[in-house]
Amino acid sequence: MREITGYILDSTTGQVIIFANDISESNLQRIERYGSNYIEERNESYVFNTKRQRDFISLRIFLKKQKATKNAKTYKEALISIVGTMTDTYTIRNYRKWA
Repeated sequence: MREITGYILDSTTGQVIIFANDISESNLQRIERYGSNYIEERNESYVFNTKRQRDFISLRIFLKKQKATKNAKTYKEALISIVGTMTDTYTIRNYRKWA
């Protein structure tokens, strides 16, 4: 599971970057095991170049699957509505940017 923490929408380049924190059970257990000294959060980012059809379709499918985007009329509204939600990023795992 991931918690969506933010996004960047760059209309000039067509890039959409979605930021998320890893809140999976294994990560929470790791935090519990190391105690309060373990502060590292597992931040992830997913990058889409919406000028490429495959990226655009994948982003569209991901957004349509989110319950929070039900009443969104634009992609910007959909991105705003998913911030703060918990979701499974399995469908967009290929777009993860490794640091």
